[in-house]
Amino acid sequence: MSATKAEDRLRVLVQLSTSSTDNEYGGLLTEAAIRDWARYDENAAAALKSVDQQRLDFVQNQFRDLGTPKPKCKQNANILYAAFIGLNHLTYHGYACAADDLNALLDHLLRA
Repeated sequence: MSATKAEDRLRVLVQLSTSSTDNEYGGLLTEAAIRDWARYDENAAAALKSVDQQRLDFVQNQFRDLGTPKPKCKQNANILYAAFIGLNHLTYHGYACAADDLNALLDHLLRA
C-alpha cells in the first residue's frame, strides 16, 4: 500500500467518524451508550471487544503502511481511537469539536 493512500484512508476515517451525529440513532452519545451497555451484558461486551479490535487493527495498519515503526503504530492507533471515544462525549457537552480536534491530532501523529 502507498503511504499517500494510507494517509487518505485515515483522513477519510476521521471525516466519516465525525460527520454523522444523527440524533435519531443516539447521536454523539451512541458510542458511550454501547460501552455502558457492554458493562452489563456479556454479549454486548464481546461484540464491543471485537469491534474495538477491528477498528484498532485498521488504524494500526494505516500507520504501518505509512512506514511508522511497529510499536508506534499501535500507540498511534490507541491514541487516535481513545481520542475519538472521548471527543464524542466532550463535543456533546460543548467542550470540543470532535472533527477539528481529531484532525489536529491526526496531523500531529502523522508528523511525529
